[in-house]
Amino acid sequence: MKNVTRFKLVLIAFFLIFIGSITQSFAQDKVIMLNGEEKIGKVTSIGSDNIKFVYDGEDLQYEFLKTEIEKIVFASGRTEVYNDNAKPSTTSETSSNAIDRRNKIAILPFEVTTNDPDIDSKSMGTRIQNDCVFIFRENVASIYQLQDAMTTEALLSQNNIDHTKLRSIPPKQMAELLGVEYVLYGTCDVQNKGAHNYGSSVTTYKEKEDKNSKNHNKNTKGSEVTSTNSTSTIEYDTHITLSVFNDQGNNVYSETRNPFGSGTDTYSVGIKYLIKRSPFGTKH
Repeated sequence: MKNVTRFKLVLIAFFLIFIGSITQSFAQDKVIMLNGEEKIGKVTSIGSDNIKFVYDGEDLQYEFLKTEIEKIVFASGRTEVYNDNAKPSTTSETSSNAIDRRNKIAILPFEVTTNDPDIDSKSMGTRIQNDCVFIFRENVASIYQLQDAMTTEALLSQNNIDHTKLRSIPPKQMAELLGVEYVLYGTCDVQNKGAHNYGSSVTTYKEKEDKNSKNHNKNTKGSEVTSTNSTSTIEYDTHITLSVFNDQGNNVYSETRNPFGSGTDTYSVGIKYLIKRSPFGTKH
């Protein structure tokens, strides 16, 4: 009887080992990219800058840069992290209290949309942000304190918030994170309307005395000379929208302006007009 029991235990042990080996053989490595994509298969090698990977059910080998990978979860259960894709921190360490935030305003980089491939939307958005800070300081009541654009950018960077994530953070949390009572969100739509040619022409008459004339009367010959000047300029149509939210998440101001002008810097005229007539402006 004891031999039978012992045999059963040995049989069960072998069975469990067999099941475990089968499970292990079907387990796959999981590569999680920074963009959230998950790749299932087998990591065949890991180099200094990249990894080599074979998708499940395929034989072709692929290479992925480590800079594109958040982490690898191996079939064994071990996890190797390459880039910490942490969510923006909104804990009490970065938050501020209502008293400290009172009458403080932060201006975020502008969101720029355009049909002109020669315009760098990100660079232009940062430039408009800086210009908006200076325009704001010249046209708002003295009780308000403007946060410097460099400080705003630094706080956003410390919390892993780039230009593409600005509108994914609720305004209330954004105000607390930046330590201000008001946050200004701006958009600038710049549309290339095409090139326009402008020109002018001037006609002059040049006289020349005829020396072969046999009489005493002086004869003259003349010719007309026409000169033309032309210039070509690209015209743009610009729309500016300013929206201000407070640290309670309420929208306290939102207006749009289509300023007069045809250059890419026409936005400054629209911003100045809107700020002056905002709840913070000198003409409110």
